[in-house]
Amino acid sequence: MGLSAIKMPTPSGLHDLKRALEMVNQFNIPFGIVINKADLISASQKQLNKYFKKANHEILGRINFDLSIPEAMSYAEPVVDYAPESVASQAINKIYTKLKYILSKL
Repeated sequence: MGLSAIKMPTPSGLHDLKRALEMVNQFNIPFGIVINKADLISASQKQLNKYFKKANHEILGRINFDLSIPEAMSYAEPVVDYAPESVASQAINKIYTKLKYILSKL
């Protein structure tokens, strides 16, 4: 299962997502979507949410903005190791559990 990530809801993020989805659909590759910085408000956020609702794609999860991520990156560590109790780590672990379950069904 391939993953597509949007850094935040922007017109270019939606465009990139649509292009990635065209590719995985063309090659019939199963996929799920993870939305990064999901809680940040942008002018395009409503458009993105409408697109997801209409397209009915699998959203594996949403990772909200969390300063522990750049902190972990500055130490070259995964956020789940650097700050396991952080909001981002909890979201990542939830996504991992969901993905592992989906893959076990294949």
